[in-house]
Amino acid sequence: MTQDLHMNMSYMIDLHKLLLDWRHCMGLSQGEIARRTQLDQSYISMIERGVVDIRLSTLERILEGFQLEAVEFLQGPQDNTKKEDLLDGDD
Repeated sequence: MTQDLHMNMSYMIDLHKLLLDWRHCMGLSQGEIARRTQLDQSYISMIERGVVDIRLSTLERILEGFQLEAVEFLQGPQDNTKKEDLLDGDD
């Protein structure tokens, strides 16, 4: 059973890489994400470096900060996504 678990690790998602990719796509600093999420900038840095595991409650705060739905976030930024479109969610 343990072998099966290790063989099926392809379902794992690199949340730290997604956070970094979205932040770069949106042209935001760690400080800006920290302000939007009310998380410490050093904690954002640790998440992006994969030093800490992200909790679900933290992921919810990040999603709110990016103004993204979970599915959208998990799909990652698309190459054709425009920064203006992503940041224009204040309707």
